[in-house]
Amino acid sequence: MHASSGLPQCAYFNVTGGKSDHMLVNIGEKRLAVKIRCSNNNLYRVSPNAMFIEPGQCQNLVVVRMAGPARSDKLILQFLPCDKDAEDCKEFFKQADKNGLRPETTRISLKMVGDQGYRVIPSREVTDDAIS
Repeated sequence: MHASSGLPQCAYFNVTGGKSDHMLVNIGEKRLAVKIRCSNNNLYRVSPNAMFIEPGQCQNLVVVRMAGPARSDKLILQFLPCDKDAEDCKEFFKQADKNGLRPETTRISLKMVGDQGYRVIPSREVTDDAIS
C-alpha cells in the first residue's frame, strides 16, 4: 500500500455516538489523492472526505458517529498516486475513473460497543460464530 501505515481494521463507537481519530501517513514517494466513502452517511460524518497527502507527510481523519441503532457499517478509503498539479481531489478521482484507473482500497469496519465495553452485534450480523 502506498499510504497509511498502521490504519486499524476497525473503529469502535457507542450507540449513543462518539468520535474516532485516525492518522493517514503517505509512506510512498508519490503524492497521494485519498477519497473516503462511508456506507451510512445518516449516522457518520467523515472529515475530510477527500484529501491529498504529500510524500512522507500525514493527514488527520476524523470519524464522528451520531446516536442511532447498531448497524454493520464501514469506511472505504481509496488511494491513487497523483501529480503535484492536481488541485481538486474529487475531480481527480472522477477523471481517474473516466480513464479506467482503479484506486487501491482499504476497509475500516465501524463497530458498536455497549456501555460496559462489550461488542454490540447488529441482528443482521449475527452468525453461529458470533454466538458461540
